[in-house]
Amino acid sequence: MLTESDKRYLSHLIEEENCKLQGQIYLIDLNEYIPYGTKVYMVANIQSMIDTNKALIDRINYKGLRKAPWKDYEGNEIFEVGLIALENKDYETAIDIFDHLIKNYQTSYIYPIAKRYKIKSREELVKNTFPVNESEIRKLIDDYNLLVFEIGVNSRTAEALLRKSHLHAFYLNEMDSAILILNTIITIPRISPELKAKCKLDLGDIYLLKGESWESVLLYAQVEKARKDSPTGYEAKLRSAKLSYYKGDFALAQQHLDVLKLATSREIANDAMKLSLLIKDNTGLDTSDFLLKKYADIELLLFQNKKQEALDSLNIMYEKYKGSKLTDEILWLLSSIYLEKGEFQRSIELLNIIVDEYGEDIFGDDAFFRMAEIYDYHLDNIEKSKNLYQEFLVKYPGSFYAAEARKRFRTLRGDYVN
Repeated sequence: MLTESDKRYLSHLIEEENCKLQGQIYLIDLNEYIPYGTKVYMVANIQSMIDTNKALIDRINYKGLRKAPWKDYEGNEIFEVGLIALENKDYETAIDIFDHLIKNYQTSYIYPIAKRYKIKSREELVKNTFPVNESEIRKLIDDYNLLVFEIGVNSRTAEALLRKSHLHAFYLNEMDSAILILNTIITIPRISPELKAKCKLDLGDIYLLKGESWESVLLYAQVEKARKDSPTGYEAKLRSAKLSYYKGDFALAQQHLDVLKLATSREIANDAMKLSLLIKDNTGLDTSDFLLKKYADIELLLFQNKKQEALDSLNIMYEKYKGSKLTDEILWLLSSIYLEKGEFQRSIELLNIIVDEYGEDIFGDDAFFRMAEIYDYHLDNIEKSKNLYQEFLVKYPGSFYAAEARKRFRTLRGDYVN
């Protein structure tokens, strides 16, 4: 049940967006992503929400929400609003909502979860603000340390520890710290087999960062066997395929990918299909194998966070082999690196080349959609990004990104549904 404090708080959020309250609050519907300004909300009457609380919550179709442990605790409705704001990349609103819960529900089951999700929301904001600020990463680690100090090392902080390990390994190059954390999580009593499997996958990634690929092979294989026919098992097989690809064993990589294209989630199948096409298009001739191996070496450098070395190698490769079958892949990687460096215009220039010259190839829709996202999230050019999303839907209606493009277009256009 929403308290009077909750209603006042939600009203304040809406007023900040220059919305007319008129006895209404705004929630987010993941099925339609109904937007208002830069926020995404579904209109619902406050009194109706109080009277039909359970029915309203059942209408919010969030992943696993109905089975969530916080469902029957004080503050759960506000928490769900925060979750959906986070899902919609509205990180600042999510932070505000979780902060409200932390301040007003300190005796509720929701309190430690809200603390964790506030840090998670800040983490996503920091990681998606390019170039990533290392001092902000260290602040996030401090926040996770405080959370674990307050709540302890247990199943309620296991996910927070997992995220902390990512920061150490992939942003600060502190692999030994990350390995210690992941091994600690694995020993926590009563953590789920799924979380334990994710820890092993991340351990495999970190050993690959360290150049100890044999350890990675063993860990990926363990997870694939233990979580067979599950999304995590498929993810393990995809990582095994990528590892074989990095090592230049394209035949073995292809064997893994052929399985994944038939028996997995759309997202993993999409990644598997792209890597499979890359291998098939660039193997068979000695020169093609040679180029693909050079390209795979550069992708491994990127995975290992050796971005400047990868950038230098890619620029040389682009100039030397411009016009080869790998040209659009090279341009795509270059645009990714410049994006993470915060050089948005340079990234857009390269994406435009892909769209103009390779628009019908595999990276055509990726490049077009990424351009729209750069104007949307990094350059705050609403009109340009709105037009690009609309053009994208016309040009690539069957794309993997079509649903997200439609959602963002509606958001920027200012649609909402009563």
